[in-house]
Amino acid sequence: MSIDSAKADTPPLDGTQRKKSTPRPSMQIYRPPGLRDPGSRPKQNGSSKSDESPTPAATASPEPKMAAEKGRPNFSKNSESPKPQSSKQNESYQSHNNQQQQRSSQQQQQQPSIARTLSNVILEPRKKPQIQNNFDEIIQTFQKLNITKEKGMIDEFISTNMENEALARSLGQYLVQYAIEENKANGRTVARLCASLLECPSGVAFHQGLVTSILQYYDCREQLRNAQEHLKIWIGFLSFVSDLYAHVGFTYEGEMVEVIFNIFDYMLKPPVLDQLKIEELECMIASLLSVGYDLERQCPDELGRLKNQIRDAFIEVSEPWARKMILLLMELSASGWTLPPESNDYYFS
Repeated sequence: MSIDSAKADTPPLDGTQRKKSTPRPSMQIYRPPGLRDPGSRPKQNGSSKSDESPTPAATASPEPKMAAEKGRPNFSKNSESPKPQSSKQNESYQSHNNQQQQRSSQQQQQQPSIARTLSNVILEPRKKPQIQNNFDEIIQTFQKLNITKEKGMIDEFISTNMENEALARSLGQYLVQYAIEENKANGRTVARLCASLLECPSGVAFHQGLVTSILQYYDCREQLRNAQEHLKIWIGFLSFVSDLYAHVGFTYEGEMVEVIFNIFDYMLKPPVLDQLKIEELECMIASLLSVGYDLERQCPDELGRLKNQIRDAFIEVSEPWARKMILLLMELSASGWTLPPESNDYYFS
């Protein structure tokens, strides 16, 4: 017997069962009669019996087939039956979600959200009781100020329940002039009155008058600060703008904020920086003590640039007293716009 025939006839030593594959004639090993074992011929009948009895490999071969069949996906009709059920469940789930979305959209349409714009800040219904409550307070403030120059316009505006927009616009322009030129001592009272008038039905027109008058004073800044007779008007303008922002805040897209930063930018750059007056720096310090914290919360980027301008101004300015006051501005910015007691003793003792 040859080595090849022995390898082919002997079962594997490790006891593993070989998986019987489909017969492939091209892969069968052909043994010529000359290579066959001559002793096997007399036992041909016994071999036939042995052939009839299943060999261990033959008996074990169906089991791997069954295992392979178990591992294969079952494509029978029974396996396809659950698919319509799952699709029906998905359809019912999607229809349920669609119904919920439709209900939520209907609720949103019934209760729309109101965006706070210039047109509805005054017309919002919940502010009407507040306007009625402040109506008497506004009248009392006008009486306290005892304004005689435009008393007719004020009385007519009050008689229209503060709804006449033309009168509101003119009143806004006049109150700025009154606080800056006629009664600088009551600038904070006028600023508080302006904040109350912004809540009246014609508040938008009143605000337009305020901004128009403030911008007119700012456009005349060169004439106001260079002429000695108009310097008090310029100082009153600086004080009133900061007082007005302290009471009005970031209303109407922050026009007051833009004016404040434009003023600081104007005064902290040459050639105005070299000609700064002590009254101007005092107004800057008082302004930042009053509104610096609010400015840092509402517009931190602009205030960061202002801090850089203050630092550059401290380097460029030459007057010792100006350097000391600008140094105070730097300490204010570092301490959260509040003056510590030791700094107060150092700068104002």
